[in-house]
Order: sequence, then structure tokens, then C-alpha cells
Amino acid sequence: MKYITDKQYAQANDYYSKSIKGKTDKETSTNDKVNTYLDQLLSDYINDNKSYDDTKTELKQLADLTPPPSNIDNALNQLSIISASKTAFANGQADMTAGNYTEAITEFYKVMEADSNNYAKVQDLITQANNSYKDGVMAEIQDLSDKKDYATAITKAQDYLNSNSNDTEMTTQLNTLKQQRLDQVIADAQSLANNKKYDEAIAELTQNKELTTDTTQIDDLITKYTALIPVNICDLNVLQNVDGIWKIDKVKDNYGNEWNNAMEFFAIDTTTENKITFNVDKKYDVLNGKFAIEQGDYKETVSAEVKIYVDGKQVFSKVITSLSKPIDFNINITNCVNLTISMKGKKLNIGSLVDAVSVVMADTTVFKNP
Repeated sequence: MKYITDKQYAQANDYYSKSIKGKTDKETSTNDKVNTYLDQLLSDYINDNKSYDDTKTELKQLADLTPPPSNIDNALNQLSIISASKTAFANGQADMTAGNYTEAITEFYKVMEADSNNYAKVQDLITQANNSYKDGVMAEIQDLSDKKDYATAITKAQDYLNSNSNDTEMTTQLNTLKQQRLDQVIADAQSLANNKKYDEAIAELTQNKELTTDTTQIDDLITKYTALIPVNICDLNVLQNVDGIWKIDKVKDNYGNEWNNAMEFFAIDTTTENKITFNVDKKYDVLNGKFAIEQGDYKETVSAEVKIYVDGKQVFSKVITSLSKPIDFNINITNCVNLTISMKGKKLNIGSLVDAVSVVMADTTVFKNP
């Protein structure tokens, strides 16, 4: 062993060849002694009595012995593990000093049991880092809550719990933040709905459903606001229709106004009443829109009579001419099941209808009252 400890490896090989080789007991004893020496080298490195480079060099030289010690491969592998562990420990300490507690915890968890000195210290350091990290998160959450930025505060709490799932105090804090954010979302949605921005209100509620396991309140509000969104009459369920009435994507009236998604009524005589009936099934409270004469090159002043029926009862009637401005209407249709709109060409006192006439039902929607 003296040749080994003195690093006289050529002499060690020569001595082994002449005095030990072929003698089983001496081979076993020598191998055991060299393996023990490997352990000592690693222990010196662990305890900072020997550098990584010096330890690695000596192990490599021992690997070149004939025969090499039986544990040499394991010793070289352990050296790599311990080296990485020491680096992680040093990085963790630097992160602690810099206040980067999550990074420090990550590094400390890389410290291996083989690095016995640092492994003995690291458990307390992980606890310290966690406590410092939690204190910082709690302070951030309080500041964000004071600013009513509950969404960001929730993210901070959740990030902490991702690595500390058993922390009951933070779990309670997270639940409180979620309730505060839910109350805020509901208030914001109500404000949007008050300004008739129902789509935005619904989106706000839908995007924040994860705030609660019981979504009943949110679902009820979504249903309520959805019902308040005006529905274009062209999108209603048609129960009955006759020829001469159709939907039109774009049309101009006799004053040059352009309308999209309108309903057009066409008549060529004064005797036929063109009707269309929609099944609204008590879903809406108001019918709101305009009647106008379609833009055209009329030879004489032409006119038509338009009517609205709620479950068979006439509730609106107007005569509109090619000289008229668009006529507004706003009809109460609460509890209405079937809504009927009709148009008929009308004979004027000053003459007779000589041109076909088209009436446009424009910008017309049904909706519930808030």
C-alpha cells in the first residue's frame, strides 16, 4: 500500500506482479485495502481536504493499475455525483444570499446523500428558504389585495402551493382570494350588463368559472345575460311564411340608409296581405325596429300598410309611403308565443297603386327587459 499512497504506481504494479499475483488471499487483501483507500480519497474530497481535480487525477491513476481495484468505477461515479452536489449546494447558498428563495430550494434539492457534509446541512436550509419564500409571497399577496388585484394575488398563491401543497395557511389564503376575485368578477359583469354589454359580461363570467367549484351563481348570471342579448328577427324560428317575404343581407331604403340582415316584404297588388309568423315562446319582452320603403325608381307615390300581431291580436298598424322616413316601432311582446308581421299594398286617396312596393323591416330585434 505504501507504493499506492506514495503514488509510485509503476513500483506498485511491479510488486503486485512479483509478490501478490496468483496468491488468492493476498490478492483479496490488497484489493480490499485499495478499495478502502478509494473511500478515503472520496472522504477527503467531501470534507474539503482534497480538491476535485486532485481526487479525479488520483482515481484515474489508480484505474490504470494492473489489475485495477474492483470499486474504481463506482468511485469515479461517486466523485461526479458529489461534485454536482457540492455545486448545487454552493449555488443554493448564493441564491439564498440574493433572496432568490425558489431557486435556492431547487438547488438544495439537488444535494445528494453521498455529499454527506452538505446533506446534513441542507434540510434546515430548505426549511429556511421555504419560510423566507412564504413570507415574501404573503407580503406580495397583501400588497396586491390592498390594490384589489386579486387575479395576480391568486397566481402568486397558487405558484407557492405548487411546491408546498400541504401548506394549510396558504390554502386558506388562496380560497379567500378566490372568493374576493369572484365577487369582483360578478360586480364587473353586472356593470357591463348595465351598459348592455352582455357579450362582454358573459365572457367575463365564463373566463373565471375556475374560481369556484359551485358554478351555480355564475351559470345563472350567464343564462340571464344571454337572454338579454338582442336577437335579430331574421334569426328567429319561423312558424309560418308566405311567398313575397324573405331575409336580405343588405338593402337601402328610399332615404339612402343601408341596412344589414333585414326582412323584406314585397307586394304587387292591394289585395294580398303577406304575413310571416315567428315562434318566440314567451322568451322576450320587446320587439324594436323600423319599417322603411326599399329604395326604387317609383313612377308614382306608392304605399303599404304594415301590421304587427301578438298571439293574433293586432298591436300596431301604420301606412308607409315612398315619401316617408323610416317608421320606428317598440312593441311589448311579454308572454307572446307567436309574433306575426304583415304587409299589404294600399290604395291611396289620390290615386291607385301602379307600382310594386317593397317594405323593409330593418334593424329589428327582440330582447328581454333587464
